[in-house]
Amino acid sequence: HHFQYFNIQSLDIIQNPRSAEETVAFQRAVGNSPLRIWELTNTRYLLGLASTIEILNEKFDLQLRRFRLHTGFDLSQERADSPILVRTNSTGPYGILEFAGALPRVKLYPRWEISTNGAATLARLADPRFEPAQTVLVGSELPAPPAAGATNQNGGVVEFSHYSPKRIQLKAKAEVPSVLLINDKFDPHWRVSVDGRPETLLRCNFIMRGVFLQPGEHQVEFRFQ
Repeated sequence: HHFQYFNIQSLDIIQNPRSAEETVAFQRAVGNSPLRIWELTNTRYLLGLASTIEILNEKFDLQLRRFRLHTGFDLSQERADSPILVRTNSTGPYGILEFAGALPRVKLYPRWEISTNGAATLARLADPRFEPAQTVLVGSELPAPPAAGATNQNGGVVEFSHYSPKRIQLKAKAEVPSVLLINDKFDPHWRVSVDGRPETLLRCNFIMRGVFLQPGEHQVEFRFQ
């Protein structure tokens, strides 16, 4: 409830009695690997026991070891009827655990693949050889990406200028033609505009959304209507 109140974005779903079919299909395809689902859904922070850092690295990320302790904390209470308070403590038993392999919340991709078949897209996302930090899968027709040599460069920078659950504004500077991926769930009721002009909402990585940008500086707005 605090997460919702403070607009904290979270993978945890508070109420979802009838899951959408695409959500169920996505979870079945990639949910067997916590590493892959946290990577694709921008789940960078976990709350848990600080002692689980090594367990997470050993079990899920043995080679890269991208889990680390971001902030340790403990809980304190003066009296039995007092509030339970959180106190940062580097040696505390609990921690905010950081997974450095999570995709950014928003990212510009100069490299994309067209994948309009849902089953094939899910299989590609679940494939350990697929590198989602380098390529985004788009479920709509787009122009071909730049030549292979050009895709090695950075697509550009993008940052939030406003965030609320139904209205998101971004400032983007694309160096080359790019797909702006926002790791937030796709729904056809979202509308997107670029520099005040309506654009086509893209379905990316099966369950996320995005928009195509030409090179230059842009004001991008996603609005749920």
